[in-house]
Amino acid sequence: MNNLISTYRRRILKAALLRHQRKTGSSLLVIKLNKGGISTIELTEILLDGLLRKFERLALGEYGNV
Repeated sequence: MNNLISTYRRRILKAALLRHQRKTGSSLLVIKLNKGGISTIELTEILLDGLLRKFERLALGEYGNV
């Protein structure tokens, strides 16, 4: 079951990266900071994997295993 989850996670990551690259033409994301500054972040599979895992933990904490 864990192997199936990681397979779907990889597919989601690759689709998200390709969608962003088609939309913007790059893999960079510009973020406006609270103090008025601007920062850029490069979207990589490692970064998106961490964000997806964080979202999964939040969803499991709120809804449990359905």
